[in-house]
Amino acid sequence: MDDYEQIRHLADGGFGKAYLYERKTDRAQFVIKVVNIAMFSPSDTVESMREVKVLKKLTHPNIVKFENAFKDGSNICIVMEYCEAGDLHTRITSGEDISERQNWDWFVQMCKALQYMHSSKVIHRDLKPSNVFISQDGTLRIGDFGLAKVFLHSGQLQNSSSAGFTVGYGAPEMLEDLPFTDKCDVWSLGCVFYFMIMKVPPFHGKSAGHILRKVLDGTYDPIPATHGDSMVDMIDRLLTKDPEQRPTISEVLAIDYVKNYARPSTMLQSVYGHAITDGVLRDGDGNGYVWSRYLNNRDNNNRFAGIAEILTEDLFGKMLELGLKKLPVPLRPNVDPDYNNPGTIIFATPDWKVCEQLLILIHGSGQVKAGQWAQRIMMTGTLETGTQLPYIREALDLGYGIIVLNTNDNRPDIEGCKSPENHGLYVWENYVKESRAHRIAIKAHSAGGYVTTALYKKYPEDFKRRVFANAFTGVDPVGVPLEQYTKKVTRNWVTSTQPLGTLVSTSGRCECVSAGTEHHSETPHQAMSKVFEFIRERFGDDTPGNL
Repeated sequence: MDDYEQIRHLADGGFGKAYLYERKTDRAQFVIKVVNIAMFSPSDTVESMREVKVLKKLTHPNIVKFENAFKDGSNICIVMEYCEAGDLHTRITSGEDISERQNWDWFVQMCKALQYMHSSKVIHRDLKPSNVFISQDGTLRIGDFGLAKVFLHSGQLQNSSSAGFTVGYGAPEMLEDLPFTDKCDVWSLGCVFYFMIMKVPPFHGKSAGHILRKVLDGTYDPIPATHGDSMVDMIDRLLTKDPEQRPTISEVLAIDYVKNYARPSTMLQSVYGHAITDGVLRDGDGNGYVWSRYLNNRDNNNRFAGIAEILTEDLFGKMLELGLKKLPVPLRPNVDPDYNNPGTIIFATPDWKVCEQLLILIHGSGQVKAGQWAQRIMMTGTLETGTQLPYIREALDLGYGIIVLNTNDNRPDIEGCKSPENHGLYVWENYVKESRAHRIAIKAHSAGGYVTTALYKKYPEDFKRRVFANAFTGVDPVGVPLEQYTKKVTRNWVTSTQPLGTLVSTSGRCECVSAGTEHHSETPHQAMSKVFEFIRERFGDDTPGNL
């Protein structure tokens, strides 16, 4: 704790006390949850570490960010993001007039956080207004994962014997000590949404016993029709006593009126005050995206991540509009990638199995997702320059089949999602090998070169037989071992002051030419015309490039 200075006490919880601390090096503020385990039993010690394990695996704009954890004497200290605007309970009971639009925005944000949690195999189990926090920019963060539970797959029944809950927000099946699933969070979400609308919980009374009886009976005062049919319908759906009939969180997000509120353009405008105009992200005054809106980088990073998440969803929609479809990774029988996929997704044209010529797109490292080259360019430039959309359109015009990898959506315990290389190998084994394509071109950016190298090492014969073109942009020819490739099959467009296509080096492990830009993140877009010229040239040669 020597690195931090305590400012004030914030709250007490079941497994510890929360304090506001300031880091001495940069004066950044954090919440530190201090858990004294000196008198804990072994089982209680395990329970106290649950929050650390869960927070480490969750990264989402609507979930409190984990910073660090360490032991200080007999205390376990969990360092987390500080949300300056307080918690939802305080905000709702402050007397402030909160609009219906704001309630729906917050509701959708909670839904997206829960959807991410459940896809990451985490059940919160203690969702309530005081565990939902508000950041400086007004977005919600779900926190306090002290009672969270990790499960193996969606719909798996959990034993309630050690389940915790807050009276008035816990699902009936948990109160009755029955097995439960992630749908218990959906019930709690209904209780929170009811509280947001009515300013009181749906189940309240003079004693805990009285409240429990109301929950088990499923009786609550209906919200007035003046709040609108959608709110009335949503509360009825979420507070369905029978968990079998209660919707999953993905089914909630699929309801038409929720989809209207959750539409990327709607969320972008209502939550962040921005819109996409002519492919450029602008605020209400027509200005482009400004990075340093807040004094500290943490809040600027959070705002960036939140907008990037919305733009990613918008991009996914655009890829679907172009005719691509989602495919699950890992493969599961009867899995809908949108609703009960435990891993991640890739995108592909419907003809990926039967096409003659196949283009595989692999992005670089960091936070970029399927269909993206550089999130920062998406924010400060245009969607076209920062995404793979131009590549996809050009490939479609040329009649190529397409597979778009999603190497950074990692989940260490799920096959096909453990690492970028593991993702690439899984997609090749389960999708690319199933394709009849006689000619394959790979377009990889930056660290995507490592994925490409892993594929060659694992499947050298398939590469020699079918990979005709290997187009890199911004790949380090020294860091990525390319000795297996001939100069004929691989070309690398690198940062340079020279005009596009100018030969930069032939002495390395592959031919390097200028991308026509000095900016690494711009190389995919700037080099695109030459990349496709190279692929067409290679596809026109009947001799596979790998000798």
